[in-house]
Amino acid sequence: VLDSTKSANDRRHYAYITLPNQLRVLLISDPEADKAAGSMSVRVGHFWNPEEAPGLAHLLEHMLFLGSEKYPKENSYQSFVSDHGGSTNAYTTWEETNYYFDISAPHLAEALDRFAQFFLCPTFDLTATEREADVVNAEFEAHRLEDNWRLLSISQALANEKHPFQKFAIGSTDSLTQIPKQHNIDVRQALLKFYADYYSANIMTLAILGKESLEELEGLARSLFSAVKNTQRVEDFPDFGKTHAYPRSVLPKWANVVPIADVSNLKISWPLKSQQEFWREKPDRYLSHLFGHESDGSLFALLKKKGWVVSLVGGSSLRTSDFEFIMVSMALTFEGIQHVEEIIGYVFQYVAMLKQCGPQRWIWEELKCMMDMEYKFIDTPQPQDHVRHLSSLMQTFPQDFVLAGPNLVYEFNPQRITDILNDMVPENMLIEFASQDFAEAPNKLTEKWFGTEYIMQECPKEHFDSWRNPSVIDPELYLPKPNEFIPTDFNLKTVPSEDTHPIKIIDTPLAEIWHLYDKKFNLPKGHVILRVMSPVAYSDPESLSLMTLLTALCEDSLNESLTYYASLAGLSFGLNAVFEGFLLEASGYNEKIHILLKRIFQEIANIEIREERFQVLKEQKIRDYENTKQQATYQTALAHYRHMTLSEFWTTEQKLAVTRKLTSDDVRNFIPRFLKRVKFQGLIQGNLTEEEGKLIIHEILQVLNPDALFREQIPVRRSLKFNKGRHVVHVSKAENDQNQNSTCLGIFQVGIRELRNSCVLDVMSHLFEVPSYDQLRTKESIAYMMWSMVQVNAGVSGFMYIIQSPTRDPIYINERVEVFLKTFEKILEEMSEEDFQAGVRAVITKKLQLDQRLATEVKRNWEEISAFEYQFNRRILQVECLPSVTKEEVLNFYRSHVLHAESRRKFSCYVFKGGISIPKLPSGENFQVVEIGDEQDFKLTVPHYPAAAHV
Repeated sequence: VLDSTKSANDRRHYAYITLPNQLRVLLISDPEADKAAGSMSVRVGHFWNPEEAPGLAHLLEHMLFLGSEKYPKENSYQSFVSDHGGSTNAYTTWEETNYYFDISAPHLAEALDRFAQFFLCPTFDLTATEREADVVNAEFEAHRLEDNWRLLSISQALANEKHPFQKFAIGSTDSLTQIPKQHNIDVRQALLKFYADYYSANIMTLAILGKESLEELEGLARSLFSAVKNTQRVEDFPDFGKTHAYPRSVLPKWANVVPIADVSNLKISWPLKSQQEFWREKPDRYLSHLFGHESDGSLFALLKKKGWVVSLVGGSSLRTSDFEFIMVSMALTFEGIQHVEEIIGYVFQYVAMLKQCGPQRWIWEELKCMMDMEYKFIDTPQPQDHVRHLSSLMQTFPQDFVLAGPNLVYEFNPQRITDILNDMVPENMLIEFASQDFAEAPNKLTEKWFGTEYIMQECPKEHFDSWRNPSVIDPELYLPKPNEFIPTDFNLKTVPSEDTHPIKIIDTPLAEIWHLYDKKFNLPKGHVILRVMSPVAYSDPESLSLMTLLTALCEDSLNESLTYYASLAGLSFGLNAVFEGFLLEASGYNEKIHILLKRIFQEIANIEIREERFQVLKEQKIRDYENTKQQATYQTALAHYRHMTLSEFWTTEQKLAVTRKLTSDDVRNFIPRFLKRVKFQGLIQGNLTEEEGKLIIHEILQVLNPDALFREQIPVRRSLKFNKGRHVVHVSKAENDQNQNSTCLGIFQVGIRELRNSCVLDVMSHLFEVPSYDQLRTKESIAYMMWSMVQVNAGVSGFMYIIQSPTRDPIYINERVEVFLKTFEKILEEMSEEDFQAGVRAVITKKLQLDQRLATEVKRNWEEISAFEYQFNRRILQVECLPSVTKEEVLNFYRSHVLHAESRRKFSCYVFKGGISIPKLPSGENFQVVEIGDEQDFKLTVPHYPAAAHV
């Protein structure tokens, strides 16, 4: 039993057992659980991919979902889990493959029986193998133009060619079809061999969470998983011990990389021996804390002051059992690009400063204090997240420390810290500099799988002596000061209120504030969400861009002296421009949250805008806007959807055009104009009393001293109301010619969200999900990325699907969806009453799912407030309504709103792949085509749904 090491806030009970076949199992009993969950971790991943079939481990992960000898139907597992309110997924990493699910708690045993078949008798059907290889390729194509994957591919290419870190991870048509064919490899036989060789019980770890007792859970584990074969697989990691990923013989290296997006990112890495065995001391955590620090004295603060960097991330990364990196990664400004070698010099000065000062016990003790505090008051994880995380940790942490070991530090070992610092020398570094400036450079190399272009550059060894032993350390580089934001008062307030939903505590023309004291989670934490509304904020693209820059400037200005220290101490905040004005969210330990909020609003009202920081942040915002051209086509489709369905929506192109012309004086002049007349809307929830909530708002209003908005000035968005019988299609294409993915997004408008129609829509959407996935993704393999969901937009509900494909265009996707819509009508017609009621119960189960975290409940409550609907008991009302929903009602609803062209309101976004001419749409459907640039003219011809009634 592991209960002695769990968090003081953890109500669950734990036991660790080992089955006769050496499969290790963590049992988690939660009598109050409404969701159960399971996760199996297998200690095998990309490192084991055979040379003749790169990506095979990932393909095998996909295949285990597609039927077993006991349950041969391909979608049997997913259907069962979905029908009982759950979800499934899996992932593959370098050294692990992890499968996981959650489900309504009473159905855990049945789900585990199906889950166990993954590791007992999967079928590896031949036709399914061929289809799923196409799905894996679609997944690869979805990631092929993402810079994080492309930059990782360069790190792999620069490694020792004999180390398995160089192996291709995802898989593609080339790696899983063409290369095996060239080597006369049958992929299905290769899967069977891989499974037989590596899926052994002695390298598997299983975590099960349910409401059953520990004894009952143990009985389930023993009866269902003891038959998993144990081939006595030894953890013989490929080539480990024989070679290193980055031996000194291949370092130092410098690669200049051509990214897809317009970024300038400089990363300096030092490969280290894996620090996993030092989990008690966590020396890399100590150094991550310092290299990533953003306060005065930090490396980031110095480089930011010089105008050379926008952001900096430092610390441990890419940990494997063989090696890991300690790194410093910086997003550079245009000015910073001219000073790369100087920036590297300052990095080494910071290393020298840390060596000179030596490891500090007080820093370690402060870090330990914050980690202890975080673990003691940790939020209860969702069941699926919990088992997935723990099954993985069981592979690397001792049995008695699986719960606490990853979260706590136990020993101060200055020598371990010093050892890492001694490895951070020029001779051991890997420099990767990504910039569009290298796009036209000669002598470029091309990485094999992602096609990433890069140029190898000689490291400037003439600087090595001064980098290794700097003669001078800049006086602005020094250790951080003690953190004054670390809380000391963790007492829970005594409040007699029995309220279960927020109560309005301030209702004036100037402020509408809601409050709920938490008696459910019993944590010394609070959440404050404030929306400051003004019609000025979204009146034109210029005002929105000014608001965006203002919030960025405020966050930037507060960071070094205040908010970074607060975030380290568990008190975070975010400030964002929104349609109504700006939104501030602060959360964490409640003791000092009022201090943080007051300082933030003082900064907003009295900010001193430094010209150099304005230019840096403006430059970054322009880059962000320009980089949307490189986004995935499904993201483009979503942006066009919002533009086409909302009454007011300024596009990225409009914001980009005005941002280029803005000056710092424009922001200064905007602030009083925006703050002159506003209305506050907010939610204060957690370990904060009503009186404390009122005091917080009083102090903020004293700082700003604004006038109140008139009710008619409160900004309210409305949704367009598409005409029945007309299929409105917005057409565009990817701006990047290399982007070979197309997306078809479709939405069927239902109408203003009401109780009955939302319940019928929820049932219909749930019943649609599994068969549509099985047909369009699994059987037809038209896409990897595919979603269907209920969508609520400005109070108007609808049914949406999004499909992104590397092989099919939007016209074809729409045609296949329309065919399936007719198929689904038959599925509904032929569905037994028992199966229909199972679907209704699954929806009810999801509605009844308990919030595991205070933040989740806060989010739900805020959604009601921000939408001006205030139906805090919405889920309860839906649960009461759902049992009366009938199959005939769902069928008629589906026909009227989704299937029948003459009665539905259908809107689609077609985003074609790059580098082609957009084809004409077929004439069979009653299309109304809207092209880029025609959106506003179209919107003027379409009516709107009414606004929320409570505004």
